[in-house]
Amino acid sequence: MKKEIVKIGVIGLRRGRNVIAEVIDDENIVLRAICDKNPERLESARKYFEEEKKVENLLCFESIDEILESDIDAVYIATDATLHTPQVIQALNAGKHVISEIPTINTIEEAKMLKEAVKAH
Repeated sequence: MKKEIVKIGVIGLRRGRNVIAEVIDDENIVLRAICDKNPERLESARKYFEEEKKVENLLCFESIDEILESDIDAVYIATDATLHTPQVIQALNAGKHVISEIPTINTIEEAKMLKEAVKAH
């Protein structure tokens, strides 16, 4: 049976860096892209993944729009709590599978928005 490889991206490298570092040793997961609005954090994570974890062809982005336009299959979102709902919806609309680091909703309105987005995909 052929194993499917999942190309994953990470948005939010303050906490996301450590979590994804633990799972990329799985033979079915390839870290393809990382994203953080902080250029220093992005560069630090790039060096870590390329040099210590031996990740090849890593894409680096400062914008969620850019990472969602890349060829990733799934995205791990590890940003501030208030950003999760809109970012999860944006990722779903981009056709990506989504892993949210924390509970995604902060209000009833966000719960309704997220429910509609999930139903649409």
